[in-house]
Amino acid sequence: MSLPGPLRVDVSIVIVSMNQIEDLLRCLDGIVAHTHRTTYEIWVVAYLFSAENLARLRARHPAVHVVESNELRGFAENNNLALRQANGEFCFIVNDDTAMDMPVVDLLRESFRQEPRAAIFSPKILNMDGSVQFCGGLPHTMRHWLLVEFKLRKPSRMKSPLINGAGIFRTGTVMGAAFMIRTAILRELGYFDERYFFCPEDSALSMLANERGYACFVNADVRIYHKHSATLGRHALAVVPT
Repeated sequence: MSLPGPLRVDVSIVIVSMNQIEDLLRCLDGIVAHTHRTTYEIWVVAYLFSAENLARLRARHPAVHVVESNELRGFAENNNLALRQANGEFCFIVNDDTAMDMPVVDLLRESFRQEPRAAIFSPKILNMDGSVQFCGGLPHTMRHWLLVEFKLRKPSRMKSPLINGAGIFRTGTVMGAAFMIRTAILRELGYFDERYFFCPEDSALSMLANERGYACFVNADVRIYHKHSATLGRHALAVVPT
């Protein structure tokens, strides 16, 4: 259940939405329908929302904490507006254009009990057609990016224990579309680096966690669907090298 007010909960769910009300409502409906074994709160950062869509959000999900963001801000900064107010032992950062057909929040939280070394857990992220979009990532380096960008290495053919594993396995990076992190560690790391406007704040956070001696894991038995997989692809050449 979702609890209002500054109460201690298991998980704080944080969603940034840029006035995409249909995607957002579908995402919220899925969270509420599938989360039963975890106490949670939901924070929605309503970025440049219309008054009509704000009213729809509040009417459909009155327990959601809404943070109105009406100035020019990047994805990292918008997330941090809510993350700094989180009351949960864990934070689940998830895109508004995701959908779930299983108890993702419950299962990721339980994954930390199964693997106590983990600071961050990612589900397997699928495209809407069921193909794999992300199941663990290699450490983000310029060399790796150049090989992929210039078609010298195909992600689907990469062989590494850090990617495309089964069950619970350690990985190098996580994807910002969906991951859960221990809140105490997120605070220690300084939240998302706001120097990044749109990407790769998720890779930067993963790399910083690794540098500090923390571990990122995937539970490949937990799946979530991500609708707009092409968003980064249109901008990768410009933003990922940063």
